[in-house]
Amino acid sequence: MAKRTQLRTKVARASTKATAEDLPEDPQAFLHAYKETKKEKLQNKRSQLLNKLNAHDGISKSSQRRIKRKQRDELKPKMQDLLETLESEVGKDTINLVDSKEFIASKTKRVNAPSTKTRKGIKKVEDMERQRFGAVLKDATFKKSPFQALKESIANRIAAENTSK
Repeated sequence: MAKRTQLRTKVARASTKATAEDLPEDPQAFLHAYKETKKEKLQNKRSQLLNKLNAHDGISKSSQRRIKRKQRDELKPKMQDLLETLESEVGKDTINLVDSKEFIASKTKRVNAPSTKTRKGIKKVEDMERQRFGAVLKDATFKKSPFQALKESIANRIAAENTSK
């Protein structure tokens, strides 16, 4: 009887003789689409990520925006350069620099008065007026001439509102 290893080698030799040329061509070979294996998918994703990371060269998105903003600002005309060129062309005697404070309107402070369009605001306004009226009643001038004291308090209030605007 022959050894197993010899039998295996004989079978292996016989199977290598039948090559792919001997097999008939499969008619349905191109009907099935190529499916990417799980391992290939992971490798592709990893390589794409590495390509993205290498493309940015370590510059974050915000710093790229900052760089672009600086480049845009450099393209804009600078008023100081314009002034220097005008001074050199015309001469310093003809240019009169005017104080810019005259032309800029002063900013007024916003009055944080409650809104009279809401119930809460109306109630706050009523409370404030009650307190003012109580202060006028306690004043010594009210005892002497009530109408004159009310007139003065209203005039003072209007003047204070006009100065705050």
